[in-house]
Amino acid sequence: MKKQTQTKPTTLGERIQVCMDALDMPLFRLSIKSEVQEQTLSTWISNRSKPGAEMLARVAQTLNTTSEWLCFGETKSKKGPKR
Repeated sequence: MKKQTQTKPTTLGERIQVCMDALDMPLFRLSIKSEVQEQTLSTWISNRSKPGAEMLARVAQTLNTTSEWLCFGETKSKKGPKR
């Protein structure tokens, strides 16, 4: 049996998706809770655009993480998604 290796998310979009998956939170729920439009979130997740600080902070709070982790991954606090 092959052992599956997990790769670290390398983009903002991948890190948002990891957090959504960890919380079992669909896009529409993240949109409602963070007050960010679904279409806007989709462009971030697909790495077609990047959020401003205020919107990023709302999304990070909704996903129980930090803006720093969403932007850069490994940080001093290493606060990624909570499972």
